[in-house]
Amino acid sequence: MRPGITPGGSFAAADGFMFVITMHEADFRSLCDALELPEVRNDSRFATSDLRYQHLTDLMEKLTERFKRYTTAELARRFRAAGLMHSRVNDYLEFLRDPHVEATGIVTWIEQPGVGRVPIPRAPGLAPPTPGSPRATAPSLDQHRKEILAEIGLA
Repeated sequence: MRPGITPGGSFAAADGFMFVITMHEADFRSLCDALELPEVRNDSRFATSDLRYQHLTDLMEKLTERFKRYTTAELARRFRAAGLMHSRVNDYLEFLRDPHVEATGIVTWIEQPGVGRVPIPRAPGLAPPTPGSPRATAPSLDQHRKEILAEIGLA
């Protein structure tokens, strides 16, 4: 977090995590209203982004406590109504199943010997890994021992 977008980040909710960011002073007021925190909205220590940054520990303590009272669905409803930039934070499996992730093909599933199918994220600017390519499978334990030892001068 930095001055100018304070507060912002991921907060633990009752059932997961929610990301929210306040880009403008009005966003902070909207956040406080959405979370039903008039005492924070009206606290002179939090009147500007710079002041919020100076008193970040106190502010985050109040926000962190309040976020835990709501589910991510309830927070999303409140933040949408308030016009705040927000998103529920997906866990790993939710990310892999996300329609956008599937539609853009940013994850390729590759058969990993001894493990089964594993997700391989695409690196920006590179073609997706293909089965059998060196980037697609991890070496097995001890697979390159002889080559590594030879490279450092050991038999």
